[in-house]
Amino acid sequence: MSHVKQLDGYILAGGKSSRMGTDKGLLKVNNRFLIEFAIDHLRNCVDRIFLCTSNPEYTQFGLELVPDKIREEGPASAIATALQHAIAPKLFVLSCDTPFIGEVIIQRIISFSEGAEITVPLVKNRIEPLCGVYASSCKDKWKEQFDGGVRKMQTLIEHFNFKTLDGVSEIKADEMAFMNINSPEDFEIAKRERRWV
Repeated sequence: MSHVKQLDGYILAGGKSSRMGTDKGLLKVNNRFLIEFAIDHLRNCVDRIFLCTSNPEYTQFGLELVPDKIREEGPASAIATALQHAIAPKLFVLSCDTPFIGEVIIQRIISFSEGAEITVPLVKNRIEPLCGVYASSCKDKWKEQFDGGVRKMQTLIEHFNFKTLDGVSEIKADEMAFMNINSPEDFEIAKRERRWV
């Protein structure tokens, strides 16, 4: 990528993981941490990668940690923190618990992001807000909405000029790419997949 920092990646790894009972990003498959798959997917798509977490165990991956300085209230506050931290004009936000997303889909979302403040995929008629492009210029309005009590991602996004990708071939053909590992049951299903890289 160019020397001008245009797009940075922020991996959300600071959730409470109440359903999983442990830090999801530090779960292991094939002797690799779950978060390493997210890092690999983003590596060739963005200029820099930051990890949104206050857990010091994540320092082992050699990336800057961005602790949630607003309030730890789910992805809405993590994105608010990422937007406040951002220097690049755009951020690619990715959850650490989506290990099958792949570089092709990420690049596809990025390529569609021109002219929008937020660009997210639409899968089975639901937006996937934790795998998308956010303009850093969203930061003030996002924080204003968050401070006003808005926590639902769909509602927050509707306050911006946003695009959804619906029916794009790479996304439509691989809905499994958006599987979130939220529980031990999800993790067992995911481990049976033959697509770990």
